[in-house]
Amino acid sequence: MSRIAGHRSGPRPHLVEVTALLRELTARLIRAEDLQHALDVLAGTAVAAVPGVALCGVTVLRDGHPATIATAGTPPVDGAGVDQLQYDTGEGPCLEAIRSRALTASPDLTSERRWTRWTPRARELGVHSVLSVPMDVDEAVVGALNLYGTRPAAMDDQAQLTALLIAEHAGLLLGSVVERGERAELTARLVEDLREGAALDHAIGIVMAQRRCTAAEALAVLRDAAEALDVRPRVVAERLIAAVGGPVPPTGRISGSATG
Repeated sequence: MSRIAGHRSGPRPHLVEVTALLRELTARLIRAEDLQHALDVLAGTAVAAVPGVALCGVTVLRDGHPATIATAGTPPVDGAGVDQLQYDTGEGPCLEAIRSRALTASPDLTSERRWTRWTPRARELGVHSVLSVPMDVDEAVVGALNLYGTRPAAMDDQAQLTALLIAEHAGLLLGSVVERGERAELTARLVEDLREGAALDHAIGIVMAQRRCTAAEALAVLRDAAEALDVRPRVVAERLIAAVGGPVPPTGRISGSATG
């Protein structure tokens, strides 16, 4: 974090410094455990790297509903609270940036006239300048990087350029984080399905032997028991296997059984 923090010392980061910042941001986002971790990194990076920024909120829009997923900044100003004011009033720089897909800024909220309901309440929370940059994560997830200053004209043109580069760069990388998370979730579901299938196959074999019935009839017995006990069929299967003294099988299928 030392190199990132260093960008706050000068009012106008040099191109070489911005390049180093984006390189470090790339490395940290690639190492992120999931999307939440990545957005936390993004918010912290923006506050540390963009001159004049006191707090940051990252808004993500899913199914038409905005929410602040990550924040960073200096108390007592609350980035999530300032963002929430926009969601509550239905107006503000963040929502405008998302709708217009364009950088939206207000250097001095004292003279701002675009958001009549949000602006005075934001000033009461200590915000006097704002910059919102739209950010695309993937086709289903869009949002904005919201940067707030506690004094007028806190973010100059160079700060805006730095914020724009961070948001655009992060959007590209966050897409891969989301994709990685989706792959991990799919893998977990497949493993769970295989485990459930293996247990059911084993239990079906037990029921078939005990009742001298078909696989379909044995599966119906297990499903009826699961419904009566209000548990998953796999739970019934594992209990049956344990009751007859057999180990729950690893993932795998018994050929010829009908577990669908």
